[in-house]
Amino acid sequence: LGCGTGLCGPVLRPRSERLVGIDVSSGMLEVARTKGRDGTVGGKGELYEDLLHMDAAVGLGKQPAGTVDLISAGDMFIYVWSPDHVFQASAKALKSGGYLVLTTEHMEEGESEDGWIERESERFAHAPSYIIRVCTQCGFDLKLHKPIGVRKEHGGGKDATDYLAGDVYVFQRSSDEGTAAAQEQ
Repeated sequence: LGCGTGLCGPVLRPRSERLVGIDVSSGMLEVARTKGRDGTVGGKGELYEDLLHMDAAVGLGKQPAGTVDLISAGDMFIYVWSPDHVFQASAKALKSGGYLVLTTEHMEEGESEDGWIERESERFAHAPSYIIRVCTQCGFDLKLHKPIGVRKEHGGGKDATDYLAGDVYVFQRSSDEGTAAAQEQ
C-alpha cells in the first residue's frame, strides 16, 4: 500500500508470487512501472504484476477476499488521518493468518484525544494505542510493535536524531470467525 515509486518492491519481489502496488499518485506509479524485478529503472522483467491508481482501501477492495498473504504499508499512514477503512479492507483481503506490516509517525499517548494528530508538516501521526485498538477491532492480533526511525528528515546526517520518530507494527489476521465478527461492526 502506498507503493510510491516502488522502493519496497525489490525486497518483497523475491518473496512474492504476485506483487500488486497501490498508490494515489499516478506520477509515482509511472516511476514504479519502469522498474524491473531488481528495482532498477529499465531492469529485466516487471517489478509489479499490477499497479493500481487508487485509494488504499479501494485498491484492497479490488482484491478477492481472503487471497492476500501480506500487506506492506511502509510510510503510508502518515498521509491517512483515520486508517479504519484501510484496516477493514486489509482484514477482508488477507487470508486467515496473513500479515499486515505497517509504519506510522509516532504520536505520544495523550497528545490528542482522537488517537491521531495532524502535524505542521501536514502529515498525520498516530498513537500506538490507537493503531493497536483499531487493528484489534478489525480482527488482527498484534505480533510486534516497536519504535523506529521511519526516514531521514531534512536531509540530515547519520545520527538517529535525524530520523522521524515512528513505530513499526506487525499484525496477523485472526481466524476467519474472528475476522468475520470484526467486519460486521
